[in-house]
Amino acid sequence: MDSKCDSHLDSVISEIVDAVRADTFPGLSVYCERYPDLADDLRALTPTLIALEQARTAEAAFTERAAQGVVEPLPVAGHSLGDFQIVREIGRGGMGIVYEAIDPSVPRRVAVKAIAPWMSQNSRPVERFQSEARMIAKLRHPHIVPLLSVGRDQRSLYLVMPLIEGCSLDQVLAELRRRNLPDQPSAESKAEEAPCPSLEAIVRRLTAPAEAGRSSAKAEYFVRIATICSQAASGLQYANAHDVVHRDIKPSNLLLTDELIVCLTDFGMAKSSESANITRTGEIVGTLRYLAPERLRGHCDALSDVYSLGATLYELATLQPPFGEVSDPELVNLISAADPPSPRLIDRQIPRDLETIICKSMAKLPRNRYATAGELAADLLAFAGGLPIQARQPGLWRRATRSLRERARRSPQTARAALALAAGLLMAGALLIGYRSKERASDLPVMATAPAVSTIPMDLTRSVENSGGRSRRRLTVELPAKGNLSSRVFAIVRSE
Repeated sequence: MDSKCDSHLDSVISEIVDAVRADTFPGLSVYCERYPDLADDLRALTPTLIALEQARTAEAAFTERAAQGVVEPLPVAGHSLGDFQIVREIGRGGMGIVYEAIDPSVPRRVAVKAIAPWMSQNSRPVERFQSEARMIAKLRHPHIVPLLSVGRDQRSLYLVMPLIEGCSLDQVLAELRRRNLPDQPSAESKAEEAPCPSLEAIVRRLTAPAEAGRSSAKAEYFVRIATICSQAASGLQYANAHDVVHRDIKPSNLLLTDELIVCLTDFGMAKSSESANITRTGEIVGTLRYLAPERLRGHCDALSDVYSLGATLYELATLQPPFGEVSDPELVNLISAADPPSPRLIDRQIPRDLETIICKSMAKLPRNRYATAGELAADLLAFAGGLPIQARQPGLWRRATRSLRERARRSPQTARAALALAAGLLMAGALLIGYRSKERASDLPVMATAPAVSTIPMDLTRSVENSGGRSRRRLTVELPAKGNLSSRVFAIVRSE
């Protein structure tokens, strides 16, 4: 898809989003008929954007009605949810709200996840909530938050889980950006989330230099984030092996303790072959920024989770989301058709092996990614331990073309100049190779032409001559005479 077509698609998608917000959207078929050259892209991408806008609209409408007293507001500190006493709101997503609460029967502090009130009248979120409970119940892994119980009160269905003493990775990222990139906004942190008491300790431990000064703080940081993501990958591998695909891997769904131990949480969007098909045709679930390209076209499997974890690792390494801060329509187009900037273009201190792991995890085509989350975990642990990794960097040509595409997206004029320079260097290189080939051919001594032979006998004689520490071998090769082709060619082959 060229830049002119990209611009046209962006414009049409923006038009659709504006129509959805104004409640004047006439239907996808109208736009497909109006723009037949973009029909396939519109059918693939539009349902995602509509779902995002509808979720935002529902939450905004509930907030407004609660402020007017039309509906009961959200529970706050001191209120109860079933038998649990709410302490504070920890965070929220499109479908649920998570509270810190006290279980008076033990007593202990727990995390209680309730269906968001603006979603409780919709049958599909309730079904997803019940499906989440069934899937978490069968998962027992040190890097997956377990389920303690399920309850319901007059307002909502809720899940009870252990309270992880720590912060979500999006909160950690927001703090790291604040310290290192003060002019850049946070990509995913939510203003309504309460401050995390452990945040300072986690960030300090994450960025501390190695003991006895073995390496710099930055080098140790890369080792630590690789270790954290290897834990998440091992949890994903366990879930995938038990027929569960998470479908919403992102920083806010990864909880990090002050011991730098990570746990996967929020399986509300997860699916398994045993669960009912809750998702409607054309509906995309998950968080757009971390979606794999195939998710935009309705396909999802364990390799989509690998991509999403790779995107999270990308953000931890660069402190920037893969495609920057752009509008949803533009983001959909970029995920579908473009590569994110190579991590080392953003920060040259990122180790090459870590960049290789990230790029393989985020490969556009699923077949080019790690085959399993377990393979990703193994490479991350190898990197953290200073061992060779299995993944390999793309070839020089692929890296060069990828770099040119990224520069074209940022600055078309610079890209054109770079492309012209590359073409000139390529032509000069080809001419130089041709000249040297002719020069070498002219230096070869040629013997008298012999009669043609039906086979190609080869007589190898060695004449070793020492010169400057190098040895040279004289090869005698008989070839069939054909035209001006000589019967014997004497060539010098150097070996180190």
